[in-house]
Amino acid sequence: YIRDCIENKEKTKYIVDAIKAGTSQYGMQTFDQSLYQLYRSGLITLDEAGNASGYSEPITFTTSQGIRLFGDDVERGSNGWSASGGWAISNEGAASGSRAWNDSPGANYGNGVNATLRSRHIGGIANRPLVLRWMQRLDVDNQDVGFVTVQPFAGITAGEPRQVAIESNRSSGFEERVVRLGVLPGDSLELSFTLSTDEADAADGW
Repeated sequence: YIRDCIENKEKTKYIVDAIKAGTSQYGMQTFDQSLYQLYRSGLITLDEAGNASGYSEPITFTTSQGIRLFGDDVERGSNGWSASGGWAISNEGAASGSRAWNDSPGANYGNGVNATLRSRHIGGIANRPLVLRWMQRLDVDNQDVGFVTVQPFAGITAGEPRQVAIESNRSSGFEERVVRLGVLPGDSLELSFTLSTDEADAADGW
């Protein structure tokens, strides 16, 4: 199967998942799985595992043991994200690669806006301490603010949304944000980024 993934460019993106799934049968493992085993064996600390795990995607969900549940570099399109209020993929600037989500590509955001970028369901969260990382560049005015929210799900039943970050500080370049969420209820979640603006002034945005 790995050979098929290498030869068929449409399947290349499944190589990492195949390696993860083949651990018990073929003895394969990803770098992150190896780090987790070293951590479980007491040979490295949790911080050392997290620092060594070199996630390149601007948005990632991992367990505190460094196992990646979700990652996106925006280079492959929308990847299940739904956008409203002006959010779109843009090449105006990116933390890695050439593209990033932008709440108002090519212009300042509008007044009185609630623009939301929402992920697809991200599974595998049950009983796992979660860590959210993302890269952002933010330019907002006065009372305008960005909210980062996670909403857990148990099957198709939605849980209570949790606001995990409020972003209002301007940055000249891309900066990393890290939020340790702990264990959330349910078995999956949705992640959303919402820019909320007042009726006065505007800036470049998120």
